[in-house]
Amino acid sequence: MLALVVSPLAAQRLPMRAGPGAQRNRQELEQRIRARFAQMIKQRLGLDDETASALDSTVQAFRPEREQLARDQEALRKRVQAFNIEGNGSDPEAQQLLDRMSELRQRENQLYQSEQDSLRKVLSPSQLLRFNLMRDQLAQRIQQLRMGGMMGGGRALRGRGGGGGGGGIPQALGRGLPGLDPPLWGWSGMP
Repeated sequence: MLALVVSPLAAQRLPMRAGPGAQRNRQELEQRIRARFAQMIKQRLGLDDETASALDSTVQAFRPEREQLARDQEALRKRVQAFNIEGNGSDPEAQQLLDRMSELRQRENQLYQSEQDSLRKVLSPSQLLRFNLMRDQLAQRIQQLRMGGMMGGGRALRGRGGGGGGGGIPQALGRGLPGLDPPLWGWSGMP
């Protein structure tokens, strides 16, 4: 079965009840989302078992690097927020943060290109385009769920519509992603 979605970092960001079972609930939710997404991918792209397996292997090969990049982006996001909140940061510190943003953006672009090159060996161009679109839509829906949980709503995943908010991530850190601050990666950044 394909395990194409939601990194542990993304799952940690999903709103869950506090308490000892929260981690287990997150893991169960992550597994359900992965399973459903894998079914949708296989069905909507018309993949046979062999191609679905090759797709899964390809995606999983990039997962550790995507997860590390997401952790690095999250750490930088926190540093930028702290710099902004404290309001007394120096120009050298700001320059250091800007340099790190640029470095992470370059890593993101290289990772995206490498993964797309590998995926092109498994999927046709039209399948790859639809796959990327589905990943982005899922990331947006997860972001909506997160925002609904923070706002007390929780209705975000019920509809089929799109619209994913920005989630507070500086645009310089991601392409409006869903990183799980929609899109950390324009390609959804979701493993």
